[in-house]
Amino acid sequence: MQKKVVEIPFNKEFFLDSHNAIWSFSSGKRLEHNVFFTIVAIVTLTVNIIAEQSNKFPVGIILSGGFLVYMLLYWSGYFARKLKYFKKVKEQLHRYELASTENIYTFSDIGFEYKDQEKSFKFIWSLFKPAVIYKDNILLILKDTGLILALTKRELGDAVYEELCNILREKIGEI
Repeated sequence: MQKKVVEIPFNKEFFLDSHNAIWSFSSGKRLEHNVFFTIVAIVTLTVNIIAEQSNKFPVGIILSGGFLVYMLLYWSGYFARKLKYFKKVKEQLHRYELASTENIYTFSDIGFEYKDQEKSFKFIWSLFKPAVIYKDNILLILKDTGLILALTKRELGDAVYEELCNILREKIGEI
């Protein structure tokens, strides 16, 4: 395989799309579970309030109320983490806009390389988990750190996107 070099000028829209995909991919299953548990907490609290007998200690109400409070604390933490993440994304976006940088991705037999005006990374293929396609984004996930690198289909174009999918299938496993 020859080197495949993809030069992508910085684009605010693609940058935000890829970070939205990273956020929703990394919180997806947990979010579904916690929506379910919140609904369960509300239903059990409602059932316990309706079925409460005034002459007994309200154990069910206390337990289900505690569970609901726990879930509300989870949601406040979730939204705080999301706000913090996107605040950092916006700071990074501002830095990239000022530099009007060009991102250069190089795919070769050895590995993957990323360069812009600020930084340069080189990774060999064995460092990656199998690539993930999520909402028309290629997500490259490093095994040990969990770092996620995202390439959007819209920024790459259909032909380059398909070519990269084939390269990644060959180098790091099924997508």
